[in-house]
Amino acid sequence: MSANIDMDRLNEHDQMVARETLELVYQDLKKWDDALRINQTRAEEAAHFKQADRLQDARSHYQGVVDRILTPLFDQITKATDYDEVMEP
Repeated sequence: MSANIDMDRLNEHDQMVARETLELVYQDLKKWDDALRINQTRAEEAAHFKQADRLQDARSHYQGVVDRILTPLFDQITKATDYDEVMEP
């Protein structure tokens, strides 16, 4: 998905595809976060505190991607559908 998409001109199909793509990216990030959380817990239990801190930093990074990139993009796409441009059959 390009950052140069004219969000004001998305039709219903484009909006659906963009939403599905963002959802797949979000699900992938969620899986990575789950794996990092498990490894962080194991590192803490094994008293590997530096490793646990690194894993927490990585988890914070993933959450930042969701908060600063995916959520605003999803909001833009949701608001961008222009029903006047949807062609009638």
